[in-house]
Amino acid sequence: MQAGDDSKFFRVTSKATDDASQSMNANSSVVGPVTTPIVYDPLVVGDPVVTGDAFVGYTLTCSEPTITGGSGDVQIVYSWIDANSKAGEASYSGNTAKIIDYDLGKTMYCIVLVTDQVTGDTAQVESNHVGPINRPVIPE
Repeated sequence: MQAGDDSKFFRVTSKATDDASQSMNANSSVVGPVTTPIVYDPLVVGDPVVTGDAFVGYTLTCSEPTITGGSGDVQIVYSWIDANSKAGEASYSGNTAKIIDYDLGKTMYCIVLVTDQVTGDTAQVESNHVGPINRPVIPE
């Protein structure tokens, strides 16, 4: 195959001749159309950033990471982690976490898993840590 063969179909024909000068032709099945494979740049994912105040009743938000390379068809999954125990916080899904009393004293961060739906490549990145979680101070 060579440049310019895109969309063409191919078949191979061979001819054999024996010592008695008898010949035989054979044709392969048709192959095609020829396509040029798409080559994607490697999937590169930047670290997300958690913003928000680390107080009970407030909301933390994990930013969408910068993504370059890959096909552009990606799935993004957010997980919230208690940095003290490294345990996942199952009660939070998505890129936001509304802090509750259970979170007092914890330091939180998010892990983002990016999966390219076309190439199957994955990248996992971790945000900054926020905390420890406190109660808001009410002015006197």
